[in-house]
Amino acid sequence: VESHPSRGTRHIGVDGDGDGDGGGRPVFFPLAFPSRPTSRGDPRRRCESSASRNGLPPSRGTPHSHWDRIPRPEESMASRRGPRPAGTDGSDHQYRMVIESKYHKVSDTKKRMRTLIVLQAAYYACFFAWNCWIPMSEGKTPATVVSVMPIVGFLALVAGRRGVGAGSERTNKTALAAYILLSAVGFALAVMNAYVMQTMVHYAHSYAARFGTIMDAVFGLPQDLMQAFGQIIEGMLHASGMLLQGLGAYVAVTLWTMTGAQAKRS
Repeated sequence: VESHPSRGTRHIGVDGDGDGDGGGRPVFFPLAFPSRPTSRGDPRRRCESSASRNGLPPSRGTPHSHWDRIPRPEESMASRRGPRPAGTDGSDHQYRMVIESKYHKVSDTKKRMRTLIVLQAAYYACFFAWNCWIPMSEGKTPATVVSVMPIVGFLALVAGRRGVGAGSERTNKTALAAYILLSAVGFALAVMNAYVMQTMVHYAHSYAARFGTIMDAVFGLPQDLMQAFGQIIEGMLHASGMLLQGLGAYVAVTLWTMTGAQAKRS
């Protein structure tokens, strides 16, 4: 038996049975595969094998052998986002730096307030269009509350936008307090407007009845159907006005309280 480091293990025999293969010369019978895979078929792999035997790195563009694809211990310990820093095995994630929950709450509250400001702007636009279009279509002057409520709403939107800030800008507590006050005033005006329109105004003079008359005269649509549709629109305006003003004041008070608590801790 002969062992060779590059050719593997072979069995040496003598030709003594007269089979005609060389007259007694040694015959080699391979009993094991080479210790490393051969590369007879592909010239690129032959070049790579030759380079690896000579201690040279494989050339660029040639495929690596399967021995090069075995992950090293430090590579197998790497995380999905890249190698871990030295001195840690990834089990200390609970003690790393994290953002406190109070800052997440402030950020979420600011997002809610920005959404409410946009909805309030849409509400005041619809309120102004509804309460101005009907009287002006009849050649009349809109009611006083129609001009007062949009002015209060506009001032509240400006104060709220400045109070909540843009992006990561810090909260302005003075502007936030002004927004709370103006939202409370807007809520009171919305309640008063709904009470007056539903209890002190005769149905024949209400906006819903006048809306049906206008749609019948201008477009020829059924008056009863348009009056019912007008009642739905007016009810939605009253409900959304009270709801948005109340929610805006509540969220602003919550944000103001969080900002004051953070200022005391710092």
